[in-house]
Amino acid sequence: MLKPYREALDLLSEMSQILSEIGLETDDLLRHSTLVKAFDRFQIEVWRVLLRLSAQLHDTSGHTAMDTTFFDRENASKHYCRQTNLARRNAGEIASLAADKGYDWQRLRKRLREDDVRPLIKHREFRPVDSRVMRSIDGFLYSQRALSETVFSTIKRTLGHAVRARAWYREFRKIVLMSAVYNIERAVKQ
Repeated sequence: MLKPYREALDLLSEMSQILSEIGLETDDLLRHSTLVKAFDRFQIEVWRVLLRLSAQLHDTSGHTAMDTTFFDRENASKHYCRQTNLARRNAGEIASLAADKGYDWQRLRKRLREDDVRPLIKHREFRPVDSRVMRSIDGFLYSQRALSETVFSTIKRTLGHAVRARAWYREFRKIVLMSAVYNIERAVKQ
């Protein structure tokens, strides 16, 4: 079972025999705050490259999905929740984007179409026309969204379900690290 870094530090500081086996001493262990400061020095572009490189370890189909039920966040960040550019940033590589009703926003659909990405986003049903539009969504491609939910579920079970950062960019970095670890583990197992 993976432990948060702070807990791992506490455990390792009490296990001098294990530390000596791996060639470390208690003073060699980085404090949590040192690690956080080191991560803060990396520009956001570095984190994006890390995620992209880990994703390139796998074959992609061009059909992607987003899910609004990801991790429990201690401080839900409005900035994080409003990010619609996460799909548009990679628009040249994707043909369609499936998402649940949490992403029901006409401006997002319009921007995706401008980038030649087919939006497969369920509508919240307020009027009869909304249910007709829902029936026009490709059922097979939309059902692929469940695969992203499976990946998120696996990440949460193996790497933890909570992101305990006080700033949106630290939330992003932790999620990128978790996703990269998942991608690398999957590539090694293949």
